Amino acid sequence: MSVGLRVRRISLSLLFAGAMTGLGPHGQGLRAASIKDPVRVNFACASGEVFAAADIQEAVREIVPPHGGAGSRVWGDRAVALDLNHDRRPEYLVPLSCGATCNCRWAIIALKPSRSLGVIEGCVLDLSVARRGWAQVTAYTHLSAGEGTLTTHDYRSGEYVKNSEVGLKPEVVESFERCKDNESCCP
Repeated sequence: MSVGLRVRRISLSLLFAGAMTGLGPHGQGLRAASIKDPVRVNFACASGEVFAAADIQEAVREIVPPHGGAGSRVWGDRAVALDLNHDRRPEYLVPLSCGATCNCRWAIIALKPSRSLGVIEGCVLDLSVARRGWAQVTAYTHLSAGEGTLTTHDYRSGEYVKNSEVGLKPEVVESFERCKDNESCCP
């Protein structure tokens, strides 16, 4: 794999093009593509190469102790890069820990300065871009066969906070279940 970056179907060609031309790993000069409405993300979308190139290890290291031990496996070593606020710089979705049923705790990390924008729990994340401001994040949580919830998170006062939670009908659950650990659902 040349230059150590795995290019996905993600519309992040601008971000990767900057990384491949030798621009710094801290995001200097890198541009992230804005997400298109809606974007669906799961654990399979996260990449170790994106995590390493982003240089977000320190921010994640601070978040893992209080949030990383809840699942059957601690991760914190891979990320999905998306521009969540239209500033042409990526924010990073980092799975911290995941349980056996697909549900993960996801940190949302921003750079310049490096900081956490919150922790969200879910198996599949839907990101919907507002015309202005920050994307809304809706997390699907798998409960059991044919059962799940959707929890909506909005960006307020520097972090993502829970806005609402609803139970889902089985036919809606199925649309999310098709995307758990499925790279074809990645942006």
